Amino acid sequence: MRFGAATRKIILPDGFLPTEGFARQIDELHVRALVLEKERRLALLVVELTSLPPEEIKALKAIACAASGAERAFVCATHTFSAPHFMPDHQLDEAGRAKKEQLREAVQNAAREAARVAAQGMKEARLTFGEARCAVNTARDVETPLGWWIDKNGGGLVDHRMTAIGFTDEAGTRIATLLHYPIQSSVLDGSQLGEGGKAVSGDLAGWMAAEVEKRTNAPALFLIGAAGDQAPREKAVGFIVENGELRRTDRQDDAIEVGRRLAKEMAQAALEAIASEQPIKADTLAITETEVVVPAKKMERDLHKLHPTRIAPYEAYGERMQPVCVLTLGEAQLVGVLPELNCVTAKAITQDHPLARVVTLFDGGAKYMADADSYDRITYEAMNSPFGKGAAERLTEAARSLLEKRI
Repeated sequence: MRFGAATRKIILPDGFLPTEGFARQIDELHVRALVLEKERRLALLVVELTSLPPEEIKALKAIACAASGAERAFVCATHTFSAPHFMPDHQLDEAGRAKKEQLREAVQNAAREAARVAAQGMKEARLTFGEARCAVNTARDVETPLGWWIDKNGGGLVDHRMTAIGFTDEAGTRIATLLHYPIQSSVLDGSQLGEGGKAVSGDLAGWMAAEVEKRTNAPALFLIGAAGDQAPREKAVGFIVENGELRRTDRQDDAIEVGRRLAKEMAQAALEAIASEQPIKADTLAITETEVVVPAKKMERDLHKLHPTRIAPYEAYGERMQPVCVLTLGEAQLVGVLPELNCVTAKAITQDHPLARVVTLFDGGAKYMADADSYDRITYEAMNSPFGKGAAERLTEAARSLLEKRI
């Protein structure tokens, strides 16, 4: 099997900021590419943005294929909350649409160059797989007197595994590392800098990847796991209940150093996972996929209207189709889904497959798809979702079926 990888900066033009409340860029954003080949050529792009709408995914896939010669490409966002969004045109004025085009050009240029360089540098390589414990993430669903809400250090299930899939050439030189961990890069989410405005940053995933790249001298591509109900154990913004109401707190500039400290802890765990890697077979490069029909519900689009409650706000709204894709890399398998799943769902999908990992925001995004218990508790993930109770369980069945069809 042959592999190549590259990292390229997303260069935002002068004058791009301020936008969407972002005032200053404190570190660079990147696109990372991995090109894989065994009888067929595939490409994987990892983009340091919150999410990518379907039209941007489609364009990036075409760019990656054209630049790398791949027959098919996959696109994943790292889900940093501290990056500009591709907002719908109808929500933007003329200046906003111009900045959206600038962002599109910057991301596409980085993707094109990363894919091109990755393909040019392809080498015969071996695969390795390792993991280590990393306690930066916590369960974020916390019960308050008003109902369940988002915070940190809740009592729910947490997956502390930092997984590394290594790509090393025959001379022992590192080509790339896939890093998988279930966490939202949201330390700075919504936080205001001391001088005003929000900071543009790769946040946890970006800081960790940069550190691992520095230590391994090879691209490090972060894949977000089932982090729907997972959060960093420390964040800039928090909430407390005071006099029967939620009150917001903000650590502001101090949170940048907090985030970088947590990212160094993640990077250390990633390096421990790399050190623990053992060879796995690199005999298969395959895609298996399906679509599953799941229950849908109406979703409140104005997130400011969501709040802790004991009264279930759910209204059924037919059904939706959701794709599930399994990318097989030798003995390892990546289960790609669009929605953000809770930790318990990923555990149910992969429980019989120790080298399988669930990757969310895979080829797009679809908001949250919470497990049935979350709907009963009326968590944020259940409310902020277009899916009805039982959707995660149906998706689990479909994903497990694909894993059993291992090629």
